[in-house]
Amino acid sequence: MYYREYDIAIRPFTAQLIHEVMCRQVRHVAGEAMKSIFVVFENGTGKGYFRREDFRTVGDALVQKLVDGQLHANLLKGRFEREIRPLFEVVRQNPAKMDDSQLASAVETFCDVFKASYVGGVVPFLAAFSLEEAAAQSLKEDVGASKVAEYFQTLAAPTGPSWDALEWYDLSRLSGDDLPLHAQLWKWLAYNYESGALPLEHFQDRWPESLADKPKSPWNKIHQGLQRKDELEKKLKLSRRSRILFDAIGDLIYFKEYRKGLQSQALCYFEPFLRQSAKRLALSFNQLKFLTPEEVISALQGDELPNDLAERTAFCVLIQNTEATRLISGAHAHRYYDEAPREDKNLGVLRELKGFCANPGTAQGHACIIRTPEDLPKMKEGDVLVSPMTTPELVPAIKRASAIVTDTGGITCHAAIVSRELNKPCLIGTHHATRVFKDGDLLEVDAAAGWVRKQPK
Repeated sequence: MYYREYDIAIRPFTAQLIHEVMCRQVRHVAGEAMKSIFVVFENGTGKGYFRREDFRTVGDALVQKLVDGQLHANLLKGRFEREIRPLFEVVRQNPAKMDDSQLASAVETFCDVFKASYVGGVVPFLAAFSLEEAAAQSLKEDVGASKVAEYFQTLAAPTGPSWDALEWYDLSRLSGDDLPLHAQLWKWLAYNYESGALPLEHFQDRWPESLADKPKSPWNKIHQGLQRKDELEKKLKLSRRSRILFDAIGDLIYFKEYRKGLQSQALCYFEPFLRQSAKRLALSFNQLKFLTPEEVISALQGDELPNDLAERTAFCVLIQNTEATRLISGAHAHRYYDEAPREDKNLGVLRELKGFCANPGTAQGHACIIRTPEDLPKMKEGDVLVSPMTTPELVPAIKRASAIVTDTGGITCHAAIVSRELNKPCLIGTHHATRVFKDGDLLEVDAAAGWVRKQPK
């Protein structure tokens, strides 16, 4: 049975890079890999479907390696930094000055290095649910079930801030003349795999608010959180296993955010290479992203383009397993999607969903479904933000929200990080919130208890 893990703006070119690693190369780190993933592309979004048993198998293997000392988040971060560095050497080149063979080589190098860096970089995502459950169970054995919710968030303090908080702090310290350089350095902040480079106007509009806000260094809050964690650990006299698990959570929360930022930078600066490739192949940028990396490279080397490209842009399915990648379109793709065993086929009439607490608290407000930045204007102060997943682009809505509810995510996700920084109740991993609730529904959220309910009108 497959469940929908994400619903984001992504197309086959980038999706294959990510899911190939999850189903193959991650085995080098975890000893296990996801057995099967498929992504449905329709109406500008990709819906990614995973199997819970795969997540459990890979996540449990990673947790065991963390507990045994075979894996450490800081070593993964160091490895990631070394392996992603060549990406920035690639993107410093000018694709317009390359011939087709050189451009194909640059695309191939970028894709190979991206996948190599993602092998360790994907660990926080794959380990999140198993790690959270293992830590909660260990804490329960140490202090009793009634105290787990009270202590968990303090003990899971991240060891570094979000990129959003760092950019906001930098913005507040600028003069007006510095804004163009700031925009150039941070334009990638909302780049979510596919597109979204931020223009100068975005930073100009936010600059006066940052000056009025006068934020302190986000590292101050991190250090305060780690101090509270240390004090609580000493008070509770936690077991060695609990200390290892909560240290891993804090490190992986930060590592995932750090990894996502560097990969977003690389993808943002790589976009001109893909646009140049599209130009050479007489395709639109959107059409090019419906090719696999191998198809882009072979086409630049003179091979024919696939004959189903028009069908792909309308509807297609990328199927990834441990052995191969398939991209199908047309009636074949529709049939595959219709026949796949999916949890979201028959949700029925649900009024309550369960999820994971990313930041405790209670709230009541009207649901506001936010899928893309274009939905931001409808968000009112005090609404409950309901989203497939949050990204830096949605931070203005998060600031107005009384609570955050997401379909996807674990303790290391963006919503979890930002909700802590802004102290908003946050419930993640509900899987179906954006499909069960509608704009205007009156919702009650108890994040610590792990539920969100639709109230009678």
